Amino acid sequence: MIYAFFIEKRHKHYELLGKPFPTAKYQPVPEVFGWKVCGHRMFLYMSLIVGKTLREAWPLLTKDDKSAISTELSHIVTALRRVSPDPSGPFIGTWLPLHAFDSVSAGLLLNRHDRTDLGLSNLGSVSRGPVHDRFLHFDYVERPFLTIKSFQDWLLAAATRQQVRPSEEVVVLDGLYRDWLPDIGNICLTHGDLTIDNIIISSDEHGAYHIAGIIDWEQAGWYPEYWEYFKLYYGVEIGHEWRTEGWADKVMKPFEDEFTAVAEYFLWRNP
Repeated sequence: MIYAFFIEKRHKHYELLGKPFPTAKYQPVPEVFGWKVCGHRMFLYMSLIVGKTLREAWPLLTKDDKSAISTELSHIVTALRRVSPDPSGPFIGTWLPLHAFDSVSAGLLLNRHDRTDLGLSNLGSVSRGPVHDRFLHFDYVERPFLTIKSFQDWLLAAATRQQVRPSEEVVVLDGLYRDWLPDIGNICLTHGDLTIDNIIISSDEHGAYHIAGIIDWEQAGWYPEYWEYFKLYYGVEIGHEWRTEGWADKVMKPFEDEFTAVAEYFLWRNP
């Protein structure tokens, strides 16, 4: 859905999000038709993605259907990860602060005052937004991070409820999984909430299932390479076949240690 904010004189960002998907076959983002200001609200009008969520459709799918879907999803994830980070320097952060999004049945709302607060006339502020993953809400929303280490230290701080001032270091104790998170690696363009509830599939005239679109892009941004893998699994219950049969491992390279560490942090944040 974040696609909506790049159509009004935001050509660089429009091109960036569209760059990974040059063909309609792998275009996962809803099309935006326009917007209308009503009072202090802005309504965005988007295309309806017709189909079922992958969770809803899963019991109906054959093994061949599941393989085809996982292969197609792998292409989408790979395309996103081919996009180069900001040429002015890599960072970890989202496209836009999450409070800009207010989901309603008619679409998305953007408070007009928020547009000024977010500095949407400045492309730099759009591409270097704070980390607004739900894990950090609401008390640990933070600036974009310039290194993987600083981001992961902040995850630990949030998980252990440390009140860290800018000049202070996060306290790292044995047994807190911090050493399971390497401080080197790639920073990748990431959907940020890629669960089976946000993947919409439909069948064609031959009965073959395909990905019709992916929704809920509000957490999209630049994250460590393992973040998408974590989200592919974490939103799914342990007993679901998506997890027991390791379908996400067919979508992208596994990051098992990183998954375990961040999953523990999420549990500490939300026991």
